[in-house]
Amino acid sequence: MNNNKPAAVYVLNGQLEVYARSGTNMLYHILSYDNGNSWKTWDILPDFTDKSPAIAATADGKYRYMAFQADTPVGNMLEFATAGSRFTFIRSEFFGYDWDKHQTLGSGAFKSGPAVVCTPDGNTVIVFGQGNDDHFWWAGSRNKGVSWQWMWIALKYGVFKSEPAAVMSADGNTILVFGLGQDNKCWYAQSSNGGNSWNVYWAPIADGSFTSSFAAAISADGKNVIIIGKGKDNKFWYNTSKDAGLTWAPHFTPIGEGVFLGGPAVCCSWDFKYIHVFGVGNDNKIWRARSDNNAKNWAGWWPIPGNINF
Repeated sequence: MNNNKPAAVYVLNGQLEVYARSGTNMLYHILSYDNGNSWKTWDILPDFTDKSPAIAATADGKYRYMAFQADTPVGNMLEFATAGSRFTFIRSEFFGYDWDKHQTLGSGAFKSGPAVVCTPDGNTVIVFGQGNDDHFWWAGSRNKGVSWQWMWIALKYGVFKSEPAAVMSADGNTILVFGLGQDNKCWYAQSSNGGNSWNVYWAPIADGSFTSSFAAAISADGKNVIIIGKGKDNKFWYNTSKDAGLTWAPHFTPIGEGVFLGGPAVCCSWDFKYIHVFGVGNDNKIWRARSDNNAKNWAGWWPIPGNINF
């Protein structure tokens, strides 16, 4: 499944950053320094991808980690373009203003875009992808993505129709991975020891039926989790857990009346108070909604300014 979904991060100073693939397969990003109340202008990155990108950031926002499927180099801006089904990984050590050399994440071949998570200090980085066998696979680094300690290991048994979504608690212990099952439900796996073993492996969440991949966010302590997907009515529907994903609300709930072409992005503050959701609307613009009370109520939808079509 190749639905165009944005990617978003929230760092401790209230800064939001959204990444998205344009209709011409270019990567763009935009910043808000005041919790989404105002936005800068869209800036272009020197990369092409025909799949959705994934982004993770350290708590202070200094380190950014991005993974995507590279398409075509732009002049000499890319040192090389990886094969279309392999993941490219890039890293910024200066708040997303400069990005280091592109590296290919092994020989793994993937159907769709990746998911990326990292610890607040940036030392541990994990990338997930949907393999050509429709299983989820993962790779991990313990030194800020300089080298990789495992690549690739299958998360067995689950068979999926979408790219993965993933979250990790601040201590790196709680990890949840989500995907669109063959029955169009949201299935997930949950670990409380950094993926060494899994408490849930795999199980469906409630009664939702979806047409997109998912987006997820987690509080720093790993207790509060939100999962969002696009329903058959093209609205975004969400569910929450208050016990690190071991149990969930009995039903998914829609976020307002907005309708979307692709999947969602979501990010949250460390205390889970502020939650921001993004998606590509029917006008090919990025729209956003926001909760200021732990997903109890929502405001939106509002378009993010700009003349880029996504």
